[in-house]
Amino acid sequence: SNDEVAKVEVLLRWNKGISPAVFIPLAEKLGLINDIGLWVLEQACAYRLQLAQLSNKDVKFCINISSQQLQTPQ
Repeated sequence: SNDEVAKVEVLLRWNKGISPAVFIPLAEKLGLINDIGLWVLEQACAYRLQLAQLSNKDVKFCINISSQQLQTPQ
């Protein structure tokens, strides 16, 4: 048995129990999704670096992003 972490999925959740199906379309409509997405990517990369340094392993991350983020150059 191998108990090592192989992959991590990054999920953004609202702390009041609001579904991503509600707040993601709202963030897109309000034009906030790119700023939110960039913050999530920065946080995930920082966490991945910390995890890699602690474990001496290359941990793979999966991050879902909005289709609007793909359409907007950063």
